[in-house]
Amino acid sequence: MNENTNFSGSYQIEVSGWGLDDMFFAENSNLSWSRDEEKRLMLRHTISEGAIIFVRLIAPEPSFTSVPVAYEVHDVLPMNSDGLCEMRLSQLHPQSREQLKTGVASLFHSASSNSHEEEQKSIHAEQEEVLYEA
Repeated sequence: MNENTNFSGSYQIEVSGWGLDDMFFAENSNLSWSRDEEKRLMLRHTISEGAIIFVRLIAPEPSFTSVPVAYEVHDVLPMNSDGLCEMRLSQLHPQSREQLKTGVASLFHSASSNSHEEEQKSIHAEQEEVLYEA
Protein backbone atom coordinates (compact mmCIF):
# COMPACT_ATOMS: atom_id res chain seq x y z
CA MET A 1 0.00 0.00 0.00
CA ASN A 2 1.46 3.37 -0.90
CA GLU A 3 1.20 6.44 1.29
CA ASN A 4 -1.32 8.10 -1.05
CA THR A 5 -3.85 5.37 -0.38
CA ASN A 6 -6.57 6.59 1.97
CA PHE A 7 -9.16 4.16 3.26
CA SER A 8 -10.41 6.43 6.04
CA GLY A 9 -14.13 6.75 6.47
CA SER A 10 -17.13 4.84 7.70
CA TYR A 11 -18.35 1.63 6.10
CA GLN A 12 -21.56 -0.34 6.61
CA ILE A 13 -20.71 -3.82 7.80
CA GLU A 14 -22.23 -7.00 9.17
CA VAL A 15 -20.47 -8.37 12.25
CA SER A 16 -20.87 -11.94 13.51
CA GLY A 17 -19.34 -13.92 16.34
CA TRP A 18 -20.00 -15.08 19.88
CA GLY A 19 -20.86 -12.62 22.64
CA LEU A 20 -20.07 -12.79 26.35
CA ASP A 21 -23.27 -14.81 26.80
CA ASP A 22 -21.80 -17.56 24.53
CA MET A 23 -24.58 -16.92 22.03
CA PHE A 24 -23.88 -16.44 18.33
CA PHE A 25 -24.93 -13.06 16.97
CA ALA A 26 -25.02 -11.17 13.69
CA GLU A 27 -25.41 -7.41 13.80
CA ASN A 28 -25.14 -4.55 11.33
CA SER A 29 -22.91 -1.65 12.31
CA ASN A 30 -20.51 0.96 10.92
CA LEU A 31 -16.76 0.42 10.77
CA SER A 32 -14.73 3.59 11.30
CA TRP A 33 -11.39 3.39 9.55
CA SER A 34 -8.94 6.20 10.36
CA ARG A 35 -6.04 7.49 8.26
CA ASP A 36 -3.57 5.56 10.44
CA GLU A 37 -5.57 2.39 9.59
CA GLU A 38 -7.09 2.02 13.05
CA LYS A 39 -10.45 0.27 12.82
CA ARG A 40 -13.17 0.88 15.43
CA LEU A 41 -16.80 -0.09 15.71
CA MET A 42 -19.70 0.00 18.12
CA LEU A 43 -21.93 -3.02 18.81
CA ARG A 44 -25.03 -3.73 20.86
CA HIS A 45 -23.55 -7.11 21.81
CA THR A 46 -20.92 -7.30 24.53
CA ILE A 47 -17.74 -9.01 23.40
CA SER A 48 -14.71 -9.99 25.46
CA GLU A 49 -11.24 -8.61 24.94
CA GLY A 50 -9.35 -10.86 22.50
CA ALA A 51 -12.52 -12.36 20.97
CA ILE A 52 -12.54 -13.24 17.28
CA ILE A 53 -15.32 -11.74 15.17
CA PHE A 54 -16.07 -11.78 11.46
CA VAL A 55 -16.70 -8.57 9.52
CA ARG A 56 -18.34 -8.46 6.11
CA LEU A 57 -18.72 -5.29 4.05
CA ILE A 58 -22.32 -4.51 3.12
CA ALA A 59 -22.19 -3.30 -0.45
CA PRO A 60 -24.58 -0.68 -1.82
CA GLU A 61 -25.32 -2.83 -4.88
CA PRO A 62 -26.95 -6.26 -4.41
CA SER A 63 -24.81 -7.97 -7.07
CA PHE A 64 -21.64 -7.41 -5.02
CA THR A 65 -20.88 -9.99 -2.35
CA SER A 66 -18.01 -9.80 0.11
CA VAL A 67 -16.24 -12.45 2.13
CA PRO A 68 -16.17 -12.17 5.95
CA VAL A 69 -12.75 -11.25 7.37
CA ALA A 70 -11.55 -12.35 10.81
CA TYR A 71 -10.65 -9.67 13.35
CA GLU A 72 -9.48 -9.74 16.95
CA VAL A 73 -11.23 -7.41 19.41
CA HIS A 74 -9.14 -4.98 21.52
CA ASP A 75 -9.76 -2.06 23.89
CA VAL A 76 -13.41 -2.84 24.64
CA LEU A 77 -15.03 0.15 26.34
CA PRO A 78 -17.96 -0.16 28.77
CA MET A 79 -21.44 0.06 27.27
CA ASN A 80 -22.55 3.68 26.78
CA SER A 81 -25.96 5.20 27.56
CA ASP A 82 -27.21 4.18 24.08
CA GLY A 83 -26.42 0.51 24.80
CA LEU A 84 -23.38 0.38 22.51
CA CYS A 85 -19.87 -0.94 23.23
CA GLU A 86 -16.96 0.61 21.35
CA MET A 87 -13.95 -1.52 20.45
CA ARG A 88 -10.83 -1.51 18.29
CA LEU A 89 -10.14 -4.27 15.75
CA SER A 90 -7.00 -5.80 14.33
CA GLN A 91 -7.20 -8.04 11.29
CA LEU A 92 -6.07 -11.65 11.67
CA HIS A 93 -4.05 -13.22 8.88
CA PRO A 94 -3.86 -16.94 8.09
CA GLN A 95 -0.56 -18.70 8.59
CA SER A 96 1.12 -20.54 5.75
CA ARG A 97 1.59 -24.30 5.95
CA GLU A 98 5.33 -23.72 6.39
CA GLN A 99 4.73 -21.51 9.43
CA LEU A 100 2.45 -24.17 10.90
CA LYS A 101 5.06 -26.94 10.38
CA THR A 102 7.80 -25.06 12.21
CA GLY A 103 5.70 -23.72 15.07
CA VAL A 104 4.29 -25.41 18.14
CA ALA A 105 0.55 -25.09 18.61
CA SER A 106 0.85 -24.08 22.25
CA LEU A 107 3.40 -23.46 24.96
CA PHE A 108 1.63 -26.11 27.04
CA HIS A 109 2.68 -28.77 24.52
CA SER A 110 6.40 -28.14 24.90
CA ALA A 111 6.19 -27.92 28.70
CA SER A 112 4.12 -31.07 29.00
CA SER A 113 5.75 -33.28 26.36
CA ASN A 114 8.05 -34.94 28.90
CA SER A 115 5.21 -35.62 31.33
CA HIS A 116 3.14 -37.01 28.45
CA GLU A 117 5.96 -39.40 27.52
CA GLU A 118 6.26 -40.55 31.15
CA GLU A 119 2.49 -41.09 31.29
CA GLN A 120 2.61 -43.17 28.08
CA LYS A 121 5.45 -45.33 29.50
CA SER A 122 3.45 -45.87 32.70
CA ILE A 123 0.33 -46.91 30.76
CA HIS A 124 2.40 -49.27 28.62
CA ALA A 125 3.97 -50.83 31.75
CA GLU A 126 0.52 -51.32 33.31
CA GLN A 127 -0.72 -53.02 30.14
CA GLU A 128 2.28 -55.39 30.23
CA GLU A 129 1.56 -56.23 33.86
CA VAL A 130 -2.06 -57.03 33.06
CA LEU A 131 -1.00 -59.29 30.19
CA TYR A 132 1.42 -61.24 32.41
CA GLU A 133 -1.11 -61.79 35.22
CA ALA A 134 -3.25 -64.10 33.09
